[in-house]
Amino acid sequence: MNNDLKGLKKPQNYTKAKKMGLVCLLFVVLMASAACSRSGKESISENDNTEDTMKQPSDPSAAEPTGTEESDPIAEPAVNEESELTAEPTTNEEGELTAKPEQTGKQDPTAEPASGKHSPTSTPASISDFIPSENVVHSTTAFTQGNYLFYKSGKAGKTVIASKNLKTSKVTELATVEDYYFGSSEFYLKGKNIYYLVKGDIYRIGVDGKNKTRLFKGTAAILGFHEDDIIALDKKAREIIRIDRAGEKKSLAKLKSIDPLEAVMVPDGIYYISKSVNNTLDGNNPIDRLYFVDFNGENKTKMYESLDIFDLKSNEENELFFLAISEEPEVMKLNKIKDHKVTAIHSTSREELEAQGCNWLDSNTFTLLAANAAHVYYGVDFNNSKAMNIYSVGTDGKNHGLYLNAFDIKGINPSAYFMRGSMDGGYLKIVFDCDEDPAEIYLMDLQNKSTIKFEGGYYIPSSIDVEGEYVYYCKSPKYDREGNLLNSYAYGRSKISTLK
Repeated sequence: MNNDLKGLKKPQNYTKAKKMGLVCLLFVVLMASAACSRSGKESISENDNTEDTMKQPSDPSAAEPTGTEESDPIAEPAVNEESELTAEPTTNEEGELTAKPEQTGKQDPTAEPASGKHSPTSTPASISDFIPSENVVHSTTAFTQGNYLFYKSGKAGKTVIASKNLKTSKVTELATVEDYYFGSSEFYLKGKNIYYLVKGDIYRIGVDGKNKTRLFKGTAAILGFHEDDIIALDKKAREIIRIDRAGEKKSLAKLKSIDPLEAVMVPDGIYYISKSVNNTLDGNNPIDRLYFVDFNGENKTKMYESLDIFDLKSNEENELFFLAISEEPEVMKLNKIKDHKVTAIHSTSREELEAQGCNWLDSNTFTLLAANAAHVYYGVDFNNSKAMNIYSVGTDGKNHGLYLNAFDIKGINPSAYFMRGSMDGGYLKIVFDCDEDPAEIYLMDLQNKSTIKFEGGYYIPSSIDVEGEYVYYCKSPKYDREGNLLNSYAYGRSKISTLK
């Protein structure tokens, strides 16, 4: 007892007050305990709800989408109001039009994949039902694997690679790509990892958004995968390289130029073109050569040589096709490589072509567009690009004939000429350059030759992908001739049936 309290006289009602105090105190404690119990249950319930929300990023199918600010990486892509690709637009705070979600992909999803704001502390969605791909899956803008859609969204300069569980509609942001390059590089799924490029650097990240790793720093283009290694073009060093899981690089072949159409991977190696200067001035060698090299950089073999070799394309049967121009005799050949043997499946002489108005050896005269298991498609310009014929021929060289005169396409620009082409989802995608005007892009249905023209904005051609019943793209609402409007380009999609 404190000495300061000695000698103090207790009040007469001390014992009675003590008893009453104890009773009151006990009552207060019991009341407080009951209140805490109720509060605790409510608090636990609220915490459980919060935790579930944090584990599940915003579900874009839960409500009508609204526009988001530019800082939102999963913002609904903006599209032009007059565009044929616009579907039930809504307007965001910046006055941009945003497309309403629809179904996509091969699994019949029920909501637009790119929408909704995510809690900055949210954790990746569960991938317990993710089925790893036995093959490498890739695209520039969107692809599906099992129950998941992988896609790009947001702005061109700050793109988000995301996944969406097509059964639960859960969206997971995997990576943000800040790249100020006008183009849309491919991204790949191998096993449980996504591989993508940022300013030419190659990154790997898990489909759960974890374990991000930069595997290569430089300027690269991915050709494909062999076992656990990446096969790529090192554009700065001008060589084909192999990159292992630790990021170690091995040179496989040196090149004189770098173009994605000059190197193609096949199951047992890489075919590539060694380009030369096509003149004999100053002793230059005018001959192009096509080589094969295995994945160890060995067994280099010259497969073909000609005055000009260009446009390597492969099909799902691992057959390789290319165009070649020979000097003696002067012939344009469409060649096929199968089982490391080169055969010409079609050829036309200079005399025949010039009789039809072809400008021999003009840089835009011949274009190998695409190949599938049954046919190869190529284009020839005639009469100074006033006639552009698309031909088809069987992969066995049979049934060669005119597939379509490009100027039969309604509304094509009179100044258009072939730029490039590809095959995607049963459609032939063709890009025409138009000099001072925007490039024109068409999807041609290979079954009935019907065409879809991309209008209502300016599209990045490399971004256009067909996935199931939808086409994905990156576009600006207006023509950006000088390339100064990067922030106006946004990712979006449209149902193909609405475009026809």
